[in-house]
Amino acid sequence: MSTDSTPPNKPVSGSVWLVLTEDINHQPVFYLDIEITVIKCLCLKPVKFFRFLVWCILGAQGSVLYADSIVSDDAELVSGGIYRLRAPRSDLLERAIDMEMIRARSSSQTSCTSAQEGFYDDLVDRDVCCVFTGDRITCLATHIIPFAEDNQLLNEIVTNRQIDIDEDVSDLFDLCDVRNGLLASADIHCYLDKRILAILPTPNHILQIEDIPPRAEFRREPFDEVEYPAGKRFTLQHLVRSTGERALHGLDAKFKKQTDAKLPSTLLLNYHYGNVAVQQWGRGWERVLSQRAIGKRGCAAIAKETTDDDEGPDAGDFILYCSVNTEAARKRREDSAKQFNDSINDWRNKVPG
Repeated sequence: MSTDSTPPNKPVSGSVWLVLTEDINHQPVFYLDIEITVIKCLCLKPVKFFRFLVWCILGAQGSVLYADSIVSDDAELVSGGIYRLRAPRSDLLERAIDMEMIRARSSSQTSCTSAQEGFYDDLVDRDVCCVFTGDRITCLATHIIPFAEDNQLLNEIVTNRQIDIDEDVSDLFDLCDVRNGLLASADIHCYLDKRILAILPTPNHILQIEDIPPRAEFRREPFDEVEYPAGKRFTLQHLVRSTGERALHGLDAKFKKQTDAKLPSTLLLNYHYGNVAVQQWGRGWERVLSQRAIGKRGCAAIAKETTDDDEGPDAGDFILYCSVNTEAARKRREDSAKQFNDSINDWRNKVPG
């Protein structure tokens, strides 16, 4: 679990750091601290997996460096090594953004019961049962982007993350769209919600199916109605070393045979994966949020304005911060502002003097 205490000077033996941002003295500001054994359970190409994490968290592409040299995707990791991101631009987190989206997450929540019921029915039509275990008795409708959020958050994610992906999400507006969910047993639902488990879709923008370990075998109910989707994998992965729920690690999702329904969104699953990675491995992200000035207010001030039950920004807030701070997102906002200013100037020119 991430912590904001004084960081150590280097990784412990058996672990590595992936530094995503650093200060002017090249000291890590935000980095991931991951055990090598965990990485190898998740991906057969650890360095390529690093690039995938960068894509999920920052919405950016870049090279991975070790000792100031670019490392190939097939390279073995050095125990205790510090790896760094080299991205096209160095100010990945340096520009202040509009954090009202984070504020809206606590003050404007969705509460339409009928929409949830329709969502469950649509998932049953597509999934039949828990897509990982085949369980039907404790099966729950599971949102990728939580239903407690607002459609505005979903729209922000989709708008800012849809560049350079092979997926049409132009009509993905609703949290109760089947692309934002799947049927899962009660325990899987809980672990996903607590950011212990994540779902890795392949192929994605970085990883291919062959980059992931073979699927794990599980004693599923022998339902003839479901099958693994052709040419795709949705792999349940455990990002924390512990017992019990690790029995679920490596399971692939099955869906109804010959279904015309759209499968879970790769874009949203990648976004959730980044949330889990930051929550479990991230170091320093709390400081990034708390120290970033938002106009005349800081993130801490925004947190005080939320409900009494709110615990302040979490990993999801940080991923949202990164999402709306991508080059594409900033360009979109600049273009929108320019169009607005141009329309005002046109109006002024048409008004009689």
